This record gives sequence, structure tokens and C-alpha cells, in this order.
Amino acid sequence: MAKKINYKKIIPIVVMAMTFVFIFYFIQKNRLLLFKDLKENIRYLVFIALAYIMGRIFEGLRLKIMANVFSLNLKRWEWIGLSFVVPYYNLMLPKGGTIANAAYFNIKHKFAFEKFVAFTSGGLLLTFLVNGFFGIMAVSICIISDGKISNLWFLSLFIPMFIGAAILMCIPRIKLFDNHRLLSKINSILDGWKKLRSDRTVLFRLIVVQIAILSSFALRYYFAFKIFTS
Repeated sequence: MAKKINYKKIIPIVVMAMTFVFIFYFIQKNRLLLFKDLKENIRYLVFIALAYIMGRIFEGLRLKIMANVFSLNLKRWEWIGLSFVVPYYNLMLPKGGTIANAAYFNIKHKFAFEKFVAFTSGGLLLTFLVNGFFGIMAVSICIISDGKISNLWFLSLFIPMFIGAAILMCIPRIKLFDNHRLLSKINSILDGWKKLRSDRTVLFRLIVVQIAILSSFALRYYFAFKIFTS
């Protein structure tokens, strides 16, 4: 009897091999330009790599903090590893990293999908809140220093982001009827989010971590800008 082919193992290997082939081909075609730029901007590339690594570690730390709220104690290699896996799956599928994490939590830790949605949505709200606040501050400083009214349209992006996230975080818990499976799942998500936001210490830690993530993101783009303008 012929052995059944395990496509789940073969497909990732094929994708990885194709990726390396493409990278090798690109380097071969552009090696003179690449090595010239690498020699001139090596320090900025190192800074970008360090900022990226720190950003992924902070992403993993945020995942660990939120998981602890639901009595899920992730090991160090788990929360760091999961944070580095996310970008790889996002390249193959929009939000693929989040889906992969949800599957891992469910298979490895028997963690209900609605609980995962609860703390993922909570993390997203905190991201909007922190990014919106610092976006408003940054645009306001630019307007005051440069006097350019054209920067005002950025406020139309950050102000709704900040206010919307703040409102959603503060609205009281709404209990839906449990007479349908979907409504029951939604109730579980809302209960999980209530559990997450009720702990002020956890919220403070998550806000600090989100500021660190935003800072690492800004540093990466700053050093990338320096490469193209040097």
C-alpha cells in the first residue's frame, strides 16, 4: 500500500525553498549594488535588525501578559517564538500569524477560540489607543513647529482612532441572550475583554509594552530613512 503524502509538511518546505531561491537570484542579479550599499550603511542595517528583534520580543511579552490574565502561563520559548512566527505567516495570508497563533493555543493549550479573540481584540484596542495618542502628539508638534496646516489631515486619522478605542474600552458590559450559539460565543468574548480591562495593573503594563513596540517600529523606519538619504 502506497504511503500517503503529508502535504502539511511538504508545503512549508517548498515555500521556504522557493523563498531562498528568490533571495539567491536577487542577490546574484544585484550583488554589486547590494554590497556597495551594505558597506556604506552597515551600521544602519544593524540598528534596524536590533530594533526589529526588540520589537518582536515586546510583541511576545504583550502576548504573555494577556495570556496570564486567562491563567495561561506561556513558557519563554513559546511567547518569543510565537511573536517571530507571526510575520512569516502574514506573508502567506492576511492575518495568517494571528490565525496560526489561535490554532497553536487551541491545539497545545486547549485554549478556547473566543478567549483568544477576547485578548487579541483587547490588544488591538490598546494599540489604537496608544498609537492614536502619540500620533496626535506628533502631528501637533509638527504643526506648531512647522506651521503647516496641511498636516491637519493626519489628525483626522489619529483623533477618531484614539477616541474610538477609548470609548470601546470604557463602555459597560452588555449581556446578550444565550439562546443562540453565536450569541453565546460573543458573550464569552465580551466576558474575556471585561476580565482583561478590569485589571489596571495589567492595562498599565500593556500600555508600557505597546509604547516600547511603537518606539521600536519608529526606530526601524528612522534608520531606513537614513539609509535612503545618506
